[in-house]
Amino acid sequence: MRDIWSRAFHRSAPIWRAQLSHPVVEAVAVVLGAWLLLSAAIWNGFPLIFYDTGAYILQGLGRVFVSERSPVYSLFLSYTHGAQSLWFAAVVQALMMAFVLAETSRALLHHIGIGLFLLIVLGLVVLTGLPWYVGQIEPDCFTAI
Repeated sequence: MRDIWSRAFHRSAPIWRAQLSHPVVEAVAVVLGAWLLLSAAIWNGFPLIFYDTGAYILQGLGRVFVSERSPVYSLFLSYTHGAQSLWFAAVVQALMMAFVLAETSRALLHHIGIGLFLLIVLGLVVLTGLPWYVGQIEPDCFTAI
């Protein structure tokens, strides 16, 4: 394990220059990016909920069909153990979004480092509504993805 870590992060180069092309660096970048994307929900103290979040919770956890709500997101809540905590769903949503951002960054900027990636994510957090969509318990979070 130490050998994998040392190959990912070279001793001579600063840690923020480690490239996302290495799987360990990408995993670290996705986790840190997900934490940044959850900033709105962390600031709120709980994942963001709306008036119709209850319908998804009822459908996914109570196994009651609600005709005007998508059962797909309700099953997502069920599979991410939404009965124990809605934080699990919010964290999975943030990890998915951070992974998509990391893959897009790698495709567009071939030699991107972890520092630049986190700077891009921080820019999206500050300048867009992305953390508000990622931190909400709604299927709207997948619109950004």
